Amino acid sequence: MMKKLLLFAVLMLTFAGVNAQEKKGGDVNEKAFEAKVREMVYRLRLTDEQKAKFVPVYRRYNEEMRAAWGAKTERKADETNVTRIKRNMERQQRVQAVQLKYVDDFAKVLTDEQVDRFFKVEKKIQQKFHRRGDKARENHGFNGRGHKRDFKGRGRGNGPRGHGHAPQEQQTAE
Repeated sequence: MMKKLLLFAVLMLTFAGVNAQEKKGGDVNEKAFEAKVREMVYRLRLTDEQKAKFVPVYRRYNEEMRAAWGAKTERKADETNVTRIKRNMERQQRVQAVQLKYVDDFAKVLTDEQVDRFFKVEKKIQQKFHRRGDKARENHGFNGRGHKRDFKGRGRGNGPRGHGHAPQEQQTAE
């Protein structure tokens, strides 16, 4: 009986921890979305009326874009370059389909000039997020190509310029 009670308590704590992490992840996504909205409002110079109409459309757009991008998958050992290129092109097609779908929705809320500027600003925001993601991966011990860094900050087995050459032995004067 005591073992069952202990097991139940452990399961409840585990569930509570997972649930808290899910909520925290949702908060991170919501904070990122709010930051993007602030940037859009500023860059597009939206009026309060435009903002009220823009935000729900932009939220749906973001959700569909996230789904279109999908999770980034690591290259498999037996995967060819052709397979990887095709997968990336398919992802780009999905993203473009979402963008095309939403052009008319944004045009109902924004002026022609704002719609044009929207896609430029959105691209810059995405680049900024990707750079931050790259920096986060670098700070966690990876060099951006999926290789662990050595103590000098290079990928293991990479030479001084990271071109895949083995490190040269240092010669000392005798």
